[in-house]
Amino acid sequence: MRVQYEIANGHKRGEDGLLEFIKRNPGMTKDAAIAAWIDAKFGTFIRDSISEDFTIPQTSEFNFVVDFTYESDADDFIKRAGGHKLEE
Repeated sequence: MRVQYEIANGHKRGEDGLLEFIKRNPGMTKDAAIAAWIDAKFGTFIRDSISEDFTIPQTSEFNFVVDFTYESDADDFIKRAGGHKLEE
């Protein structure tokens, strides 16, 4: 079950935000920095609160997609964080 999550502007700004992370990591490509930040911020939340049975196959500075093994985990993520299911 795939879920798309739109990254709020508040997550992009500030000391712990995406844009600052990209600036602090000039040795990484922009795409790699985005993927690393998303995993650190949201992947950790998912692993700690929902499940370890997921991947994040698509990332951008605007949104990302989480592919959950179980539909109940996708439902839990949407309930806790937001986002919407994608058609398979």
